[in-house]
Amino acid sequence: MRHLSATLTIGVLLLLCWQICLAEEAHDTQADFPELSSLHEIVAKIWHKHYPVKDWEAIRKATPELVKRTEVLQKASLPETLADRETAFRKQIEEFSKAVKKLAEAAKGNDDEAVKQCAFDMHMAFHDLIAILYSNKPPR
Repeated sequence: MRHLSATLTIGVLLLLCWQICLAEEAHDTQADFPELSSLHEIVAKIWHKHYPVKDWEAIRKATPELVKRTEVLQKASLPETLADRETAFRKQIEEFSKAVKKLAEAAKGNDDEAVKQCAFDMHMAFHDLIAILYSNKPPR
């Protein structure tokens, strides 16, 4: 049982390290994609500032700007350095947009649990988008 626990702990730590490396790489390369950088600012504010302290009202207030910046990103052209990822990007930006729309709908109501879940789903979809753009793996 101890061996299993240690193996799981190491696995989780490796996964976290991979996510941190991916995030650092994405942060370093977002400079050539200002629409993505702009969107990342609001996603980071929602996820790192409001979500941890359960400030669902602040998330509700930030959602219109999130919707606006998502729409800007949807219309943006990928930088030339990312052109080979266009198809996968377009597919994932649609998934991200769906998550943002669900959050916007939840933000209109009073159900904090719905806002919490939709904010979580939006954040995960954003990470999937970043992974498509900046991972070393070929895009799907």
